[in-house]
Amino acid sequence: MLNSTNSFSKQNQVTPISSRAATIEGLMQAITSCDLATLEAYFGQFNNEPDQLVRVIEGAGRVVNSQELRITVRKFSWKQRGITSWGVVCEFNLVRTQRVLLVSSEKEFPSVVLHCAPSAAGVVSTDCPKLMLRQVGKIAILPTYMGLPPLAFNASFAS
Repeated sequence: MLNSTNSFSKQNQVTPISSRAATIEGLMQAITSCDLATLEAYFGQFNNEPDQLVRVIEGAGRVVNSQELRITVRKFSWKQRGITSWGVVCEFNLVRTQRVLLVSSEKEFPSVVLHCAPSAAGVVSTDCPKLMLRQVGKIAILPTYMGLPPLAFNASFAS
């Protein structure tokens, strides 16, 4: 009887490493599905645990970060009627296009695309967050050692 109890408790134990790997895999699946609603719903699952969401996004960033795409995360707070609330914003930075997709864990803050020119502050872009996530998903699928082809060379600069 004692052995069956021990084996039962061992089967139900989940190691933090495997659960973290599973949550990173879930995040990667949400990113590569290229569906903004799915990604926002995934972030909403961690609504009461922003620190855990930060760790998951940082883990996914280590897997995906390349010359073309950088994933970073920030924790932020705001006050509403005297109550301090915490949230997480994930930044998908497409280096080549100079665009940043910001996806928040809070429904009160919608997803937005910023245009970040060199040596300038980010400006809200008219680009659609859903299309931007599609580009992020396509790049996230590529292996980190593989880059996009070079930009087309403009013949007018040659002369």
